[in-house]
Amino acid sequence: MYIITLLLLLLSTSITTSLPLSPFLQERDYSSTATKINTIISDLDALKAAVTAFTGTPAGALPVGAAAGKLDNDLNLTTADIGTSTYTTSQSSALRTLVVPLGPAHTSGLAALAAKAPLFAAAGATTQVANQLLQLWFDNDDFWTALVGKLAPGDQGPVDAAGNQTRLAYENALLAF
Repeated sequence: MYIITLLLLLLSTSITTSLPLSPFLQERDYSSTATKINTIISDLDALKAAVTAFTGTPAGALPVGAAAGKLDNDLNLTTADIGTSTYTTSQSSALRTLVVPLGPAHTSGLAALAAKAPLFAAAGATTQVANQLLQLWFDNDDFWTALVGKLAPGDQGPVDAAGNQTRLAYENALLAF
């Protein structure tokens, strides 16, 4: 009886391990993560442009909210991708080079947003902006934490510093609202 059970186990293992994994279960690689990070860079540019164009009307706040929502969604997608990815040392270095500029990009964009806090208040959008900022702060933190955990040790310090810069920028922006 024991031999039959063992034989069935071996047969079922060889069959199930030879089946291809669903695309959702397969490991991602550097190119997928880099593409998503480039999308985040574009999202930050779009959000800063929407904030810069905001003149204080409720209708003018809508593009800011839409751009922030897109950034939040793409942060979540990228974080999920990072969680299923593995990187070589050279890919880790390339990711470091790609993401370290996100620190200053977040800082300048969030400073522009904070400077417009009185206009958002006049539009009656302070609560919405604060709530969206808080959600972005959490998702931004998840992104940086996941990324630092996947990088080579030599790349972790600069990336963690950029992540801390963005965390501080979100805190400062939240204080304005």
